[in-house]
Amino acid sequence: MPTPPTPPIPQPHHRALIFDCDGTLADSMPVHWIAWNETLKTHGLDHLMPHDRFLAWGGVPARRIFQTLADEAGRSFTEDQLTALAAEKYDNYFKHADTIRPVEPILDVARQYRSKLPMAVATGSSRHGVTRTLTAIDALDWWDAIITADDVTQHKPHPETFSKAAEAIGIDPAHCLAFEDTDLGMTAARDAGMDVCDVRTVLANV
Repeated sequence: MPTPPTPPIPQPHHRALIFDCDGTLADSMPVHWIAWNETLKTHGLDHLMPHDRFLAWGGVPARRIFQTLADEAGRSFTEDQLTALAAEKYDNYFKHADTIRPVEPILDVARQYRSKLPMAVATGSSRHGVTRTLTAIDALDWWDAIITADDVTQHKPHPETFSKAAEAIGIDPAHCLAFEDTDLGMTAARDAGMDVCDVRTVLANV
């Protein structure tokens, strides 16, 4: 049997915990992949997002991804069309949301420190999307703050999402431990001045 993963342990100087959501707290990336495939196929753009590219774009808002793909395809979408495409993608995501499961070793860290340390979620998803995801893993009401793509002007790998999360819970970033599953997210957290746990190392033996 594989060795059970060892959850990361916050150190004495860590006064708050900040978590990414998709792929960190929730095993939702397979559902996002299904939703992206369904949506992009409808609009003839699926050939531009193979699975490895999808994974590399973890934490990037849907509108920004659609704009990038449209540019590569030589197509033009209005702001209203980009909004509609993002909504369509989330509708496809919600259709399969009942299959989302928690990432137990990481969610267990949050469970252990709930009510002991301030905790926040810092995600590239929309508020509507992260609310549905956290509801699926029964963790919606655990957080002192939830910062989403709707709350920032610059998204991961820019540090604004993590900086705002620290500000919202009143803790200096230097005293925050962030949990992330993507290189973009880890860059964002580090550039915000936080210590970072790469949850991929925790899950490597699962």
